[in-house]
Amino acid sequence: MQEALAEARAADAPARIRLAAYNLAVEALATNATEQAAERLEEIRFATRLMGEEPAAHEHLLAGELARRAGNSEQAARMAESVLAMTRGRHERALHAQAWMLLTAVYTDSGNGSAARQALQEADRATGRIEAPSPLLAAALSGLQAGIAELEGDLAAAAAAYAAQSERLRDAYNLAGMTAAQQRAADLYATLGMSNSAATYYLRAASGLLARGLDQEAAGLLALAQLQAQNSGDTLLTARLADLSGQLSEK
Repeated sequence: MQEALAEARAADAPARIRLAAYNLAVEALATNATEQAAERLEEIRFATRLMGEEPAAHEHLLAGELARRAGNSEQAARMAESVLAMTRGRHERALHAQAWMLLTAVYTDSGNGSAARQALQEADRATGRIEAPSPLLAAALSGLQAGIAELEGDLAAAAAAYAAQSERLRDAYNLAGMTAAQQRAADLYATLGMSNSAATYYLRAASGLLARGLDQEAAGLLALAQLQAQNSGDTLLTARLADLSGQLSEK
């Protein structure tokens, strides 16, 4: 994608610059590289002005998510509300749902659990109107549900929601997101004293990290899994952990 942006710049083609910069911004946000995403957003805005056009709904969502991560909840909410007003058509349902998801995240960040739940209900309804919605949308809904449950102190519900999110991210082949959700579920299960569940999700997260070649991170989670497994007394789980430990030692 970086090459596509370089070629678009060389050709002085604003439409191509706009598209390539957007794709790079989304990629940067996925790895929490917010500074890079913000730089690409400025490039998108400049290209849009050159084209004599207004920002598109998906570009407003990008700006809103960046504002949220920067702690500017008011701007993030304005961006989400503008997208809701822009996306009334059948082919814009995914963007409409994502705008409600952004509002849910904004309200959760600000500690307004009631408003967050209402926005999440709207997001769920909007997602239900999409024909064959992406597993990523379902994963996002689970993650938002988990965040609200944590806010309200319901750690068991939060852990279950993170576990569900990890399954949906697996379906979407988002391995990094899947592993992060598994680890968050494991941490909450450990806090709750649910040793077997904690060990299981630490094991799953460690397996995912090992598959991605992140051996050191995998070893850390494997140690946590082994500690939880000792408390659970599950011999089958202990055997699975020993197998994974053997794979790590062979590297």
